[in-house]
Amino acid sequence: MKTKIVTLLLCLRISFIYPASFIRLPIKSVAPWPSSSGTNVSMAIDSSLTSAWISNPCRTGAWIGNPEFNLLFGVCTSQLCTSTCNSSVSSLAGATDGKTGTPSYATMNDGIGSTWAKIPIATGSYNIMKVYTRGAWPWNTTLSLIRSDGSQRVISNLNPLVTYKDVNINLTNEANVKGFVFHTDTRDGIMRGYCYAGIGDCKTINIFELAARAKDCYEQLTLDLGNVNYVNRLLFQSSGFVGGTVYSSIDGQNFFNRSSLSQFASKNTQQTLILGNVAARYVRFRYVTSAAAGHDWD
Repeated sequence: MKTKIVTLLLCLRISFIYPASFIRLPIKSVAPWPSSSGTNVSMAIDSSLTSAWISNPCRTGAWIGNPEFNLLFGVCTSQLCTSTCNSSVSSLAGATDGKTGTPSYATMNDGIGSTWAKIPIATGSYNIMKVYTRGAWPWNTTLSLIRSDGSQRVISNLNPLVTYKDVNINLTNEANVKGFVFHTDTRDGIMRGYCYAGIGDCKTINIFELAARAKDCYEQLTLDLGNVNYVNRLLFQSSGFVGGTVYSSIDGQNFFNRSSLSQFASKNTQQTLILGNVAARYVRFRYVTSAAAGHDWD
């Protein structure tokens, strides 16, 4: 399904334009990041107001498959995830592959009558702002975060009513989170009764995906002028953002903050940003997309 430009809060649309009254500096190339796709990025520098680059919709789920935002991306393929009865690594690999349709599982330990799966954050502890999961859940399944001091807090109660549904959890003030754990028990703490085709006292947890984000969505475009030039002003038109920053660089490695873009938010008209003869080969636009309710799977 294509993202329509009228859905301004779900996408970023941008075009750079150069009136004849200015000397146009040639742009050698333009690179989007962290989105690597969307509409043709060359449309951002074709001098036309009728064409534009539209980024991937980070807030509507594209962040799950992007390791820049998803802290759990790929951790279960690195032998870091554990589960009941020491299930094989391959049984949990699909839980963090960035795809919401690949199943993984943790099976029942009959001796203790419970099932669990622990998924750590490989790079440390973070303040988590959003968690996503999808799977097939027995009754009384919980998803808890694990803090760096070992304490846990339940953030979602899962059950068959939300099986195969997208579960989004918005968090505030959840600091020093180092991982997550799924857990469920049989009704009386021991394995009792029958389990066939998902009917009865079945306690296998099927995890299609778990993702966690610690920072807000943003999109970025970097213009390469080919050589160092003195850039006086930038003319552009964009929409679908609430703030942002313009940076410049001579070497492509060290970027310096030149101006805020907040004053241009929600203005889908031609804008002029005066930089004042800044020596630069690279000019970078970083946009923060809107977190308005109703546009973030809330």
